[in-house]
Amino acid sequence: MKTDQQKMILITGSNGQLGKELQVVSLKYPEYHFIFGTRTDYNVGNKDIIDKVVALRPNYIINCAAYTAVDKAEGEVNESFAANADACKWLTEAAQNIGACIIHISSDYVYHIEKWGVLSESDVPNPQSVYSTSKYKGEEYVRNYPKHIILRTSWVYSAYGNNFVKTMLKLGNIKNELTIVHDQIGAPTYAADLATAILQIIDQIENSNKQDDLYGTYNYSNEGAISWLDFAAAIFEEADLKVTLSPTTTALYNAPAPRPLWSVMSKSKIKNAFKLDIPHWRDGLRRCLIVVANQSL
Repeated sequence: MKTDQQKMILITGSNGQLGKELQVVSLKYPEYHFIFGTRTDYNVGNKDIIDKVVALRPNYIINCAAYTAVDKAEGEVNESFAANADACKWLTEAAQNIGACIIHISSDYVYHIEKWGVLSESDVPNPQSVYSTSKYKGEEYVRNYPKHIILRTSWVYSAYGNNFVKTMLKLGNIKNELTIVHDQIGAPTYAADLATAILQIIDQIENSNKQDDLYGTYNYSNEGAISWLDFAAAIFEEADLKVTLSPTTTALYNAPAPRPLWSVMSKSKIKNAFKLDIPHWRDGLRRCLIVVANQSL
């Protein structure tokens, strides 16, 4: 039950991997009152969400809800834009009505530029797929309201839900050989680290005398850079699975939706603004695999 002193945080999409991690991390923040909204209770793709959020009157809205089936989105344009763009419009309108801060999770896919240097928030996005275009449109809606934090993240995985790490662990137990794309370079992001960063950001906004200086668009991923092939190799090494890996290219993989080949993002802005200590991707992977192992006990 919320006390008068507690600030309320509403999380949409709480059944997803980031939402699940926020549920875990929230236990370390008893000073806040958390509302974990599922699609059943808080369908962000429906305009009715405005009235529901306004009635609840949260101080912060963390929007984790998204349509993330990148290839499927090519044939489900309306569904992708409803979840990734329209939802942002409704949630931002609700936030504006009650003066709440909205924290929106976006994607490295909005960049899609072959810079071959770290991607910074000032780079001009060039979304190429239905998914990335819908995500960028969502960003635009959020940016129309000053009290916002947009977090562009990449290669998110967790001990919960479906993701690359969980898929590799499953395949590594039934297959001896796999072919993995080697020409996409990025930084894996452990959702637990992203969840921790989000709540640290809220804490700092709460305690800042210059909140307006903190709002804006930021990159967040774990430190380091790696290919999908090398990430798979690291997963198998850490999990002690013997799998022979062969490289393939993005072009040969021939997925319906175009993929960015370069997703290495600068974290200088977010580290300077919020003094975050961002773990290396290998450290995040090891901690994730411990949780996965404990789940199976």
